[in-house]
Parts: sequence; C-alpha cells; structure tokens
Amino acid sequence: MTQRAIKKKSGVYAYLHSTKVLETGSDQDIAVARKAYWNEYKARWRQRHRKAQKQITISLTASEATEMTQATKKHKRSLTRFIKESCLANIRKQYLAPDPLALATIRQLLAMNYNALQKLFDENRVPFEAGRALLSQMAALEQKVIEELYNPKEIKGTVV
Repeated sequence: MTQRAIKKKSGVYAYLHSTKVLETGSDQDIAVARKAYWNEYKARWRQRHRKAQKQITISLTASEATEMTQATKKHKRSLTRFIKESCLANIRKQYLAPDPLALATIRQLLAMNYNALQKLFDENRVPFEAGRALLSQMAALEQKVIEELYNPKEIKGTVV
C-alpha cells in the first residue's frame, strides 16, 4: 500500500512535524500519527457542527412511518428533508409544494402562453382591443394560478 506525499502546508503535516514523528518515526508510526490527527480533526469538526446545527430525533409508529414514506414520495423529497421542510412550512404558514419541478413547469407554460399571445398581438394578428384584453386576462390568470400554487387556501382541520 503506497501513501500519498504529505503537502508541507497541510494541517496533517504540521501535526506530524510537531509530534516529531517525521524525523524519528517509522512508516507505521507515521500512519498511526496520521490516523490520530484525523480522529482529532473529525472530533473538533463534530464539536463545531453541534454548536452550529441542532439535531432532533423523533420516533414514529410503523403506520406513521409508512404514512411519512408515502408523503415523501408524493413530495419527491428525502424523509429528513420532507420532515424539516413541512415542519418549517407549517410554522411559517407556508405551503409545501408537492412537486417543485411540476410547479416550475406550470409557471414556464403560463409564461410561454403569455409570450405567444404577446407575439400575436405585436404582429397585429389579433385585433388591438381584443389582444389587450386577452393579454390582461392572461397576466391575471398567471398571477392567480401562481398565487394558488404557492399559497393555497388554509386547511380548516385541526390536530388536538
């Protein structure tokens, strides 16, 4: 097994140099010291990560887990991402879109329809007044659809 050369500016080199294992140690001593360095490095990283990020563990019954799994598939998200996003959306009174890609496609199709209508209007293929009315209706429809997709009506049911 060959080892990669140690870069002199790396943290592992500084650690190996400070422990003087490079000058006095065997290949096996260097490998052990290198492993010790990475264990310390990872421990410090985990400490910093725990201070910055809080982790929460939840327990689910078998039926709740099945229900969650089905919802994650419907929303095209991983389980942890779904739980985090749905919880935060609920707290913020926002809607968690079932399929963000589908919403983007709907927005794109609405914009394409508006642009096609605008082109017909610009080329005078649609009478002026009718074209203005259609463009106005299309813009209003686009705004209403987007609003309903991202902020649907509030659910009346409550959980006790």
